[in-house]
Amino acid sequence: AYDGFLASSGSYELVGDALTTRAYIHLNPTATRAWPNRTRSYRVRIEGDTLHWDFGDGGVGRFKRVKGGLPPK
Repeated sequence: AYDGFLASSGSYELVGDALTTRAYIHLNPTATRAWPNRTRSYRVRIEGDTLHWDFGDGGVGRFKRVKGGLPPK
């Protein structure tokens, strides 16, 4: 089994709850061809230690802040 891997380099701008990313270099150049001006826009919000990331395609990511390193397995 393996986990997916995605790598890119770029910049971001956060204004209110609007996050805009701009890819300069991407592991898979095909992935950015469909992006107008190599940018993507998302909605984000933070509640406590959790970042909620709305990808705009119906998908939502929830990322929990971990303090002091990774929890034991």
